[in-house]
Amino acid sequence: AVVVLGVVASDPIEAVIEVRNAGYLCSEDQIKGVICQGLLHRVCVRCAKATPIDNELIASIPPTLRPKGATKYRIGRGCKACDQTTYSGTVGVQSFLFIDETVSHLIDENADYQEIVKYAHGKGLRSLYEDGLSKAFSGLTTLEQLFKLVRTIPDAYVKLEMTSCPWPPSETEVIAVEEDYFVRDGGASTVNQKPDARRDSAVFRGVREGATLDGSEPLFSVSKVGKVREKPLLLVVEDDPDQRDILEIVFRSANYDVDLVADGSEALTYLEKELPDLIVSDVMMPKVDGHELVRKVKSHSTWKQIPVMVLTVLEDAEKEYDLLNSGADDYCEKTVQRKILLKRIEKLIQRNSIGAKK
Repeated sequence: AVVVLGVVASDPIEAVIEVRNAGYLCSEDQIKGVICQGLLHRVCVRCAKATPIDNELIASIPPTLRPKGATKYRIGRGCKACDQTTYSGTVGVQSFLFIDETVSHLIDENADYQEIVKYAHGKGLRSLYEDGLSKAFSGLTTLEQLFKLVRTIPDAYVKLEMTSCPWPPSETEVIAVEEDYFVRDGGASTVNQKPDARRDSAVFRGVREGATLDGSEPLFSVSKVGKVREKPLLLVVEDDPDQRDILEIVFRSANYDVDLVADGSEALTYLEKELPDLIVSDVMMPKVDGHELVRKVKSHSTWKQIPVMVLTVLEDAEKEYDLLNSGADDYCEKTVQRKILLKRIEKLIQRNSIGAKK
């Protein structure tokens, strides 16, 4: 008989340790394997186009995992087949741990996590992050999609890569593109001229010529929401349609991109698909109000890093304290001057950006 155990974990080794701690035996006779997996949107094959990987996306990847040569990285251009979404279908990313006699023994003996990873990695174990990078560099999905699912790789895996990675990777190794092409709606392919791999004379941000591996330096520079945008994206949560329209005009005039939802329930649904740079929320709303929205956002492992600015008509110090105590990053009355509101939002986004670099 096959028994499937569902465990919440970001890594199969972490999962099997959770199973062991729950009182289950972890010998190779009882557990044959552990898998962590997720689904990403697949790049539409009909409008896919090979492209150099964005500098900032490359900089967000640990140096040891950046591409060592030409990639097949692609993005969709939008077509009828994908309804202009640039994606069609899904692709899975997996991390599978095979439980053999050695793994079983290491777990039973409470071996160090790094020791288990070292052995299993040598037998083929790869983290979700590593498998996702492989799928992205093969043109199946995009780094943006991967970063929505997972933004970091456990340190134990990075340490293994550091021992074998040549440093620094050359500029051509990072940005070379194998081919530049697109597929027409009818299916006919056209091959275009390959972009100049040395169009940028500087090494990508975060990769310094002559740098040495320093274990004390941070390996990640990915933003807290894992997005690279031309403009910061604000999510406005407001049940009054007139006030929603006013806020949209104010924020767009200040050079922000804006998405709008009518209450906290819609906001939570939105966050499952997109991560804004900041949330601006009303307090008094139907279904899920501002207080509950803040609590849910700040208790979520991924969403908690998104700054939340709360707006309300109430002039009540106790209410203000309750909002800040529940996790709101800032609080303004709706009578606040526009320039003050915009400045406070600007400061929140700047503070969050600085925190992401630490």
